[in-house]
Amino acid sequence: MVDSSGVKVFGGRRDTAVRIFIGAAMALGFAMWCFHDGYMVDYRIEDNKFVKPSAMEVDASGEVDGVPVEIDVEVKEPKALYKHYSSDFWGEKGINLVTFYMFNVVGTWVFLIVGVLLIVLGRSKLKRSVTVDDEGLAINGGAKVLWSSVTGLDASQLETKAGLLLLTRDEGEPVALCRFYYEDFRGLVAFTEDHVSSGE
Repeated sequence: MVDSSGVKVFGGRRDTAVRIFIGAAMALGFAMWCFHDGYMVDYRIEDNKFVKPSAMEVDASGEVDGVPVEIDVEVKEPKALYKHYSSDFWGEKGINLVTFYMFNVVGTWVFLIVGVLLIVLGRSKLKRSVTVDDEGLAINGGAKVLWSSVTGLDASQLETKAGLLLLTRDEGEPVALCRFYYEDFRGLVAFTEDHVSSGE
């Protein structure tokens, strides 16, 4: 995008952000799934496993369809998964309980945090930009790097996995432009080459 003053802006690549947003949606989907099983569904412990009691099984009052029955004392009362936690989980015999508990109860918050972080990361990718004009360039609205301070271009990493074009300077660290970050990267390189050459 070029405005009337000759300033050109190269925005961030949308496909990179889209992939991150897809990952965020998957993480949040897992978080909802885990939240459902970990916090909303009642389980009982049977044979060292969490089991969902069916509607016809003994309820907490010891009745089935209003008829009193004998309750197996080894079968724990059904309750939300997160309420089953106890120190017994960490015993050798509780590995199945620990795994199921950790995935659904702890996993809820892990997936939620990952999803939120990916959303923030995706937004930052969309906001990336390089603003260039006849004086120099500025990355993400930062301090402008003058073309007169750039001594050359190092394209040795441009076709590698890093995808970097380095603007070398006599003073300060090289300025890196990544081909995976910006739309119309060829146009950005051409603009940069023209102005670095003219500056020399």
